[in-house]
Amino acid sequence: MEVEVDKVVTAADIPKPYQHLRDVFDEVEADKLPHHTEHDLHLELIEGGKPPQGPLYLKGPKEMTELRRYLDENLKKGFIRPSKSPARSPVLFVPKKDGGLRLCVDYRGLNEITVKNRAPLPLIEEQLFLLRKARIYTKLDLRAAYNLIRIAKGDEWKTAFGTQLGLYEYLVMPFSLANAPAHFQSFINDIFRDIIGVYVVVYLDDFLIFSVTEESHVKHVTEVLTRLRSNRLFAKLSKCEFHIKTVEFLGYIIKPTGIKMDPEKVRTVKEWPMPASIHDIQRFLGFANFYRRFIAHFARIAKPLTSLVKPTERFKKFELPEEAQQAFHQLIQAFTSAGVLQHFDYHLPTRLETDASDFAIAGVLKQEHEERWHPVAFYSRKMSSAERNYEIHDKELLAVVACLTQWRHMLAGLPSQLVILTDHEALKYFKSQRRITGRQARWAVLLADFDFILQYRPGDKGGEPDALTRRADMQPAGEEQEHNVRQLLPPRVFAETVDHDSTLVAPMLSMESIWTTAFGSIYIRTANLLWAPSDVSVASDTAPALSLQRAPSSSSTVQGACHGPECTGSMKAVGSYGRSTGTKGRDDHSRPRGGRVEARGLAGTSDRNGRSATSMERAVPMETMDTED
Repeated sequence: MEVEVDKVVTAADIPKPYQHLRDVFDEVEADKLPHHTEHDLHLELIEGGKPPQGPLYLKGPKEMTELRRYLDENLKKGFIRPSKSPARSPVLFVPKKDGGLRLCVDYRGLNEITVKNRAPLPLIEEQLFLLRKARIYTKLDLRAAYNLIRIAKGDEWKTAFGTQLGLYEYLVMPFSLANAPAHFQSFINDIFRDIIGVYVVVYLDDFLIFSVTEESHVKHVTEVLTRLRSNRLFAKLSKCEFHIKTVEFLGYIIKPTGIKMDPEKVRTVKEWPMPASIHDIQRFLGFANFYRRFIAHFARIAKPLTSLVKPTERFKKFELPEEAQQAFHQLIQAFTSAGVLQHFDYHLPTRLETDASDFAIAGVLKQEHEERWHPVAFYSRKMSSAERNYEIHDKELLAVVACLTQWRHMLAGLPSQLVILTDHEALKYFKSQRRITGRQARWAVLLADFDFILQYRPGDKGGEPDALTRRADMQPAGEEQEHNVRQLLPPRVFAETVDHDSTLVAPMLSMESIWTTAFGSIYIRTANLLWAPSDVSVASDTAPALSLQRAPSSSSTVQGACHGPECTGSMKAVGSYGRSTGTKGRDDHSRPRGGRVEARGLAGTSDRNGRSATSMERAVPMETMDTED
């Protein structure tokens, strides 16, 4: 028998063998204040640690309504009480999917002065080895698990949070406390210690019960539910599955025929699209080069691809030969092989590398093995339309949050601090940032489950996540890609760089007289190259407003731009422009394709390093032909 995940169910849907234990799924009982036990949470502070004094954030009418509702509801339950604490953590509200609001307490200040609990979380891969003979499974998910544990007497004041309606403190363990995951796991281990690994696997509030026969499985599930009831722990029926033959559990697909890693672990790489241009090949090879030392005969395998990015091939019509396609597939297979991709080892040094572009986020999880950093898993996805409107800081933070959420079962409770590498320097101050937005507060709650340090690494020192966010299939298509982009060259340039579709060329060429009359000719096109005009004085005024692809060297720009007696003056301007941009403003995802000249960084936008862009009113001459990264 089976209950679908997330299906709205009632007590009548509980399988018959467990009807006498249906109070384990009772929502009302789960909302009652638990008793003090030996498992109460003690909050030990580091010597000299000062209680946090967070700010009070102004709240609108809707937020004040939700604040009153939250306080009234939790005072009635006994989960909170008025406080006279010297500590005060700030409160923010974040929107829920249904349009409502969720109250979040920002405990970053308290977490910084809390002595960390280093009790390890379960080694899932070791426990799953015991499932190899199982034939039937049941999965349970606990309801509001953290609220089922009391704060130790005398430590409640440390959880105090400030509102416009007064100061309050928790009597139950709230979310976002640094030691909550490790403490809760220890609590669960004490209850189920003698049967963990025998017929149940437990990771925080997720339970997997496994058996060889139906008869034994009923006994095993009954025992687990009985212990839950005895310890006033409750399960969420809509998230439970009973007596099933295949189950997804913590990133693994488990069935009687065997256990395999969830395909999501390598989906990002396996679904890399076949290159459709020289630029796509460059991106792919840039990613591949990071792992060449792990792949035998890498140069030989990649040769059909590398031969296509030679200068002599640049202006030929692009075609991907059969041997190049085979090389592409062979490298994809190599990335996900045992020689490159390592199984996660809880005891090894671990780091997470993340990146965000305008349209996608990505991360690579790595561990150090025999003095080399091997990838463990890859992750990337497109941003939603709402996420694409985030400021660059929040886009980069989104990449961190998404990766930690994806690999939570591996990264929460590590024995050593997780290192997170980002190419957005301002992000390393997030844990000490005094004021945060509602969105950041929601993320802070999720991040509290992890012990990590954010470290800045310049973009040119890394690259795998960067390459994953800039795959061709991660870029939006059509009008969506034109968002916040201003065209800088006259229509003839665009007409001559399309794929010679007669339905597009003629109308675009007909607009040239309008452009020429209004702006004059600002480009020279010869042999598929766009050259800057002789007068490039506008560059020095507008260059800071641009977030550019890696700028060409001043010498190569001058060689393309200078012809005739006026070249001397142009050399100085172009040389200065090339030196002033350098590679600092590189922004791969804003790079135009097919010779198209565009500029990002318009009024009200920011570049990747967080600098505000100024208004850009004039066209900036620049060369944007594809170059090797």
